[in-house]
Amino acid sequence: MGGFLALHFRPGFQLMYDLIDLAATRFPEQYKKALLKASCPADLAALADDDVLSAIVESGRECFRQGVDGLVTDAQMLYQQWPFDVTAIHRPVHLWQGSADTFVPYAVNKPLGERMPGAVWHEVADGGHFIASSHAAEILAVVANDLAATA
Repeated sequence: MGGFLALHFRPGFQLMYDLIDLAATRFPEQYKKALLKASCPADLAALADDDVLSAIVESGRECFRQGVDGLVTDAQMLYQQWPFDVTAIHRPVHLWQGSADTFVPYAVNKPLGERMPGAVWHEVADGGHFIASSHAAEILAVVANDLAATA
């Protein structure tokens, strides 16, 4: 729905994020419940750790601290043409995607990776949106190896 609204009805897209803002900043328990309800099994497993769940809820509150404009702009970039040519990026760019992500679907990220000559696609089978938490060791190992190779 977000993609459709971003491309065809910006006021509806803005309203969607205004409602998320309201929940995250004023009603964190409802925000937490909505987050859990929208999560795939892999994300539910990651969010079962109270510290991770609290950090995600707090980051949601922080995300909206100055309003929704920054997040709306960021989210719209998922669905619109970028102002630069991604086919000109030849440096390795690691893209991580959980195949079960319910927040940013595979169909949004995979075409981007396919257009970037330097893209290194890391699909996490049955992984969710919070793979940076659930697969942190693997991701950081790749980053460390990549940085070591360029040093």
